[in-house]
Amino acid sequence: GRINSAVQIIQVMWGPGSYEPHLNTTSVPSMASFLQALTYDGALTSWLNSEYTTPNQKFGRGNFAGLYRITPSTSAKSISDTVIKAELKAQIKAGKLPPPQLDSDDNPVSYYAVFFPAGVTITMGWYSSCVSGGFCAYHGTVASSNGFNQFYYAVQPDFQSNGCTTGCGYSSTMFENMCSVASHELVEMLTDPEVGYAVFFP
Repeated sequence: GRINSAVQIIQVMWGPGSYEPHLNTTSVPSMASFLQALTYDGALTSWLNSEYTTPNQKFGRGNFAGLYRITPSTSAKSISDTVIKAELKAQIKAGKLPPPQLDSDDNPVSYYAVFFPAGVTITMGWYSSCVSGGFCAYHGTVASSNGFNQFYYAVQPDFQSNGCTTGCGYSSTMFENMCSVASHELVEMLTDPEVGYAVFFP
């Protein structure tokens, strides 16, 4: 299958609420600066090209398209994956998020990395975030439809409460664990973007 050879990363904050402080800024260090650095990382690109190129594609430099805070249509504290996908499409249609882009060969490149505030539970099928047997994050695909290009997205719940405080990484700081999980989802999406769903379990 194809790869995402020139990723465009859009960091999305899911409305108001309490977030790990490094998520709310683009200064250094922050999640935004970390994601931006990954798009410029020559060592990462070299490694990806040594392992995952296709006959028609190779990895190049991506770009970080910005940090956006949306006002979701729901204030529910339990949100399904179906609702997340529909909300992303609605926010793009309303001009609140950048539209999905294609590369010069019409391959999808846009990746919406969605972060949630404390107190919000994400559900995907039988699974829930930050509980025993649940997940730390996942990524998926939204197919093209009704004038939308196909795009990719990741869901990362808050790590300040529930099971994600200790079960989603081995670093001494919460922010480093969040970066570890975010980079895991990003690399999986780059190398196998159309897997359907890929889940990061504790």
